[in-house]
Amino acid sequence: MNINIPDSCSQMKAGTLASSAILVFLYQANAWAAEPPNPKQYIHQRGWEPYDAAHTARPPSTEIVPVLYYENDDSVPSCGLLSSVPGAKEPRFTELMHAPKGEEFPQCVDVVSFVPFKLNSKDYLSVEYLVRDTRDDLYRKFSYLYRDPKQGYTLDPAGPKPSTIKVKNIAAMTSTLSTVLDGLKPARAAYLKQAYPQWQFRERDFISDKGSSFAVFDDSQGKTCHIVTEAGDTPIVASEADYSPGSRCAGILASSRLEKAGMTYYIGLLKLSTGAQLAALTSVTSNGEIRVEKELAERVNRAGATKDIKSVKAAIAEATR
Repeated sequence: MNINIPDSCSQMKAGTLASSAILVFLYQANAWAAEPPNPKQYIHQRGWEPYDAAHTARPPSTEIVPVLYYENDDSVPSCGLLSSVPGAKEPRFTELMHAPKGEEFPQCVDVVSFVPFKLNSKDYLSVEYLVRDTRDDLYRKFSYLYRDPKQGYTLDPAGPKPSTIKVKNIAAMTSTLSTVLDGLKPARAAYLKQAYPQWQFRERDFISDKGSSFAVFDDSQGKTCHIVTEAGDTPIVASEADYSPGSRCAGILASSRLEKAGMTYYIGLLKLSTGAQLAALTSVTSNGEIRVEKELAERVNRAGATKDIKSVKAAIAEATR
């Protein structure tokens, strides 16, 4: 199954971007007083023409639907979202991409995925849509809507800003769980940067999963390395002193994660001022409970399995058998 990506001169094909990958997410929606939004009616009322894309994703809730359209006499498609507002007669329209009047680009090709996720104790929806900027340049765009209990889905001024990924190989662009989750990583990273502006965020060592993330911050003035883990709610912060009292951090060597028996183990490999290497470990359960794994880290560090990440992972696997 291919997605037809329109171009004024030709059509290009991309691999399937089926929305079925997001079905691994369990999403419970409350009953709303408002009727589900009707995109066809909304388009007709404004004198627009509907744009039928190849494989538009289905949202996880009837509270929100994608709207793909040609505005007035435009030949370039635009796109947005229509969401129910509790107690209101009219739905809310959120613009994703509006085609400039009389211009050939950019074009909204399709809305290809919806991923619900929790961040900072709020329910968000990551919306992915494809935008053609030139005949040869295609981008994956992500916008994030907050599900307000009183206002419905709406943009959160204090929430994550839109993000963009350039598509390098259109023919090989397929829908896997990892690609659908691409939009969550910049959202989680932005949240943690904003939460701890006094520390230096280590971009290279940031890890994002479907329900959690792990970051390492460097506090050069305090000679401290902060290990931060979040799973949708308030982050848990630890430092080298939690694993080795009285120690000072001299640098961050690497980070990784290990999935084992329904647990996600996050690993920060630190270099101490003494020259020794320290494994700092946290874990996240399947229900989002975060633990600072002091005892497990002690076993790993006492065994001297801190040469590299591979050694740390092997020691964790052995200790948790």
